Amino acid sequence: MEKMNFEALASKYGLTVDFVKELHDKVVDKENLVRAVRMFANGTLPYDVAMAKEHINVAELRHQVAKNMWDFRKNKASKMKEAMEQHRKIVEYYNTCTPLTYRHKPNKAIRDVVFIKDGHLVAFGHFEPKQGGIYSANNEVMPEFRWNPHEILARLRKLNKAFYRQIKKAAFNSPKEWFDFNIKSQ
Repeated sequence: MEKMNFEALASKYGLTVDFVKELHDKVVDKENLVRAVRMFANGTLPYDVAMAKEHINVAELRHQVAKNMWDFRKNKASKMKEAMEQHRKIVEYYNTCTPLTYRHKPNKAIRDVVFIKDGHLVAFGHFEPKQGGIYSANNEVMPEFRWNPHEILARLRKLNKAFYRQIKKAAFNSPKEWFDFNIKSQ
């Protein structure tokens, strides 16, 4: 490669001419020098590899990068499948629960939901038109997920006492201390 091409290549990718010459000396397959410079500029050719004493085989390096990307996408797809399966289990579980719903007066679309299964409190949720979900749960699909029922029940009791009494009546197998607000702190 001529000096003119080194300068053009260096200016195209914002590198120094000396660095491009040094990279040219290390590249085994000289026809891939442009690819090596592009890979360095994109970040797929690490600095420590480019500055190492060993020679660089660009074709082999590109194959390794492609293999790593393929493995990453494969793992991403399998993790997505696992997440979808977990989500399906959660939906199936909550469909078997009894939901108690309190709709807020100013906006009926906003609602607080308490999920009860076999007389046990299993989850609390808050839903708005475009957001919301389960914010506290303790069950098979979501064990000990931000689970503090006494504080949440206190908030719901302040929100609406009739809704709180409905929860207390439906959750007959839940521990009574969750519903006891006469405890004096010492």
